[in-house]
Formats: sequence, structure tokens, C-alpha cells
Amino acid sequence: MDVFLLRHAETETNRDVALATGSRDALTQHGHYQAQSITGSLMELEIERILCSPYP
Repeated sequence: MDVFLLRHAETETNRDVALATGSRDALTQHGHYQAQSITGSLMELEIERILCSPYP
């Protein structure tokens, strides 16, 4: 079984190397690109289950 762990894409806070626990920052333009670009790769995998943290 393969397990893949993904984090959120780039936000302004993490781009600026600041720690923000519980931050609700919007994605940067680059972050939107990162989120969109990973979907193509994920679609090629035979994913059986996706688990998502309820943490915003």
C-alpha cells in the first residue's frame, strides 16, 4: 500500500517563512498553480481512498 501525504499549497504567510497555526490565509497565485497542477498527477494514480483533515 502506498501512502501520499499532501499539504496545502503556498499562502502569503508560508511564502514569507512565517509560522501561522490555524491561519486562514488565501492561496497566493503560485499556490493556486500548485493546487491545480497536482490534480493531473493524482488522477493518473489508482487511488482507493482519500482522507482529509477537518483542520482548515
